[in-house]
Amino acid sequence: MSIEILLRGFFSFIISATFAYSIYDKQALEEAPGDDTDSRRRYVPYVPAFIYPLFLAVLFVLSTREYGMRSTVQHLLAMCFDVFLHTSLYYLLLLLAAPLLRKYISARVCAALWMLPNYLYFIHQGFMRLPRPLLVLRTSVNAIGLICLIWGIGFFAVMLWNLISHLFFRHRLLRNAQPVTDPDILELWQKEQWAAGFKKAPYRLVYSPAVKTPLSIGFFKRSIRVVLPLRSYSQEELALIFRHEIIHIGREDSTTKFFLVFCTAMCWFNPLMWIASRRSADDLELSCDETVLLSVDARTRHLYADLLLRTAGDNRGFTTCLSASARAMRYRLKNVMKPQRPFVGGIASGLIFFALIMSCGYIAAAYNEGTGQEYIFSGQEFDSYTIQNIHGDREEGLRYYDCLDETALNEYLGSLRLYEITGSYTFPDLDNEICVIYHGPEGAFGVTLRDDALKVTPLYGEKNETRNYYCSDEIDWGYLYSLTEPKN
Repeated sequence: MSIEILLRGFFSFIISATFAYSIYDKQALEEAPGDDTDSRRRYVPYVPAFIYPLFLAVLFVLSTREYGMRSTVQHLLAMCFDVFLHTSLYYLLLLLAAPLLRKYISARVCAALWMLPNYLYFIHQGFMRLPRPLLVLRTSVNAIGLICLIWGIGFFAVMLWNLISHLFFRHRLLRNAQPVTDPDILELWQKEQWAAGFKKAPYRLVYSPAVKTPLSIGFFKRSIRVVLPLRSYSQEELALIFRHEIIHIGREDSTTKFFLVFCTAMCWFNPLMWIASRRSADDLELSCDETVLLSVDARTRHLYADLLLRTAGDNRGFTTCLSASARAMRYRLKNVMKPQRPFVGGIASGLIFFALIMSCGYIAAAYNEGTGQEYIFSGQEFDSYTIQNIHGDREEGLRYYDCLDETALNEYLGSLRLYEITGSYTFPDLDNEICVIYHGPEGAFGVTLRDDALKVTPLYGEKNETRNYYCSDEIDWGYLYSLTEPKN
């Protein structure tokens, strides 16, 4: 097993174990008895929703300033290829496994599993590199450009449509909304917030004629509104409604839905992603039902089930509501009335997370085909470059060599078919390796050739970024060795 796999496995184990522990910790906090003397918020996000989108945005800004637009776009292309492909595959498997997972794992963990691709930014760190891809898909730079253009149009269309729909829906809900003024309702609302650890009770409660089911809408504290329909509820019913919405607010499920839309927009070309997005919303509601009904009696369960039946409504936009649709109603009612006692699922979630990270990055795209003369010698004549030394790692170990025919060596390297490649790989030598140090118009740089890759490493001069290329040609090591001889 290579050192790269061992390192990735080590760090993946630490990250997965930390995630599994956080699941146990958050669930223990939710299941603890709550009152207005609690000092901790009982409901917090299982997975922060904005990690990966923010990571990509910050990386784009910093990379553009450091390396320029072209290098940044290529770097992001490499990252996005891994993430798009792996996210699509992960959601497909999760979609197929959902019925089994719901049977044996806590609904709260099932909801958290949809958010795991948010942590795929870990695979782009240097300590998570792989030795080499298992499969390389070759394509032309024109095809890549066309695909990126079509994908970009689809991505922005999906995101824009969802954002505009959300804003219009919010405007319609709140246009004629009136603040709740009943002191008994406000007192109960404040009591439920304090019991959940929201000491400042910042969330506003309003009535709206445009809703049929209680819901919460908004991303930020000051913009969040909990909206009630124009109908009367008993104090017991209001307590369940408020608890349901507070759980959604505390877990930041509105931003979770935004992330799931972001994933759907990234993989809009995959029809299964749209199905997965809807199923994930169902799991968010099942998770909330499970938490609301922790340690309640059968009478309260009947009351909650009746609420679900009487409040089916609309959850367009990034909203969370008591009962969004009839699609998942049968399953929700079954779990409310006859709750299972599944495993908490912390260990299972950790194992799934470990498998997700370890399996990412093994498929790469090779694009922008060129020759060694273009990528090594910048398209210039070979006589503009001089060889300063040659060293290689052969059967007898690392040795230095003299070049017997510089022209033949340069022509061979210049004739190689090379591709830029997505992903981050070390391409360690299998049996053969040769490194040639050149001095040319751009300064000094090293060219390291291995069985399936070529690396150009600037030593000093105008260029300062190491470039890795996939080599599709079978290297004629016998011929290369015939052009050199060991130094005395």
